Amino acid sequence: MTEDRIQQAGLRLPVGRQLATRSPELRALARIAGLEGSGVLHRSAVEQVFSRLVLQAHGAAPQELSLPGSAAFAATVVLLRELMHHLGFETLHVHESEQHPPPKGQPR
Repeated sequence: MTEDRIQQAGLRLPVGRQLATRSPELRALARIAGLEGSGVLHRSAVEQVFSRLVLQAHGAAPQELSLPGSAAFAATVVLLRELMHHLGFETLHVHESEQHPPPKGQPR
């Protein structure tokens, strides 16, 4: 269903666009996929986390590969996987922390 909705949206992005985030949820997913701090998360790493999620949902994942059991985490994995696949993103650029506005009186 997620895949169908993305395709129905008919999104067309210019060639060369990059996907980037400061989102705490996506940074958490990147850590689980093996990326510490800032860096580049490859689609193959997201696919591996998705595969672990599927195994866990079927009760077949080893305990040491356990993932967060929340619906929010599962939704984050599925949505990112589908967006990367259907919009052609090979990587997600993960930035270490959320950007905060500068103190009052300082330029942005």
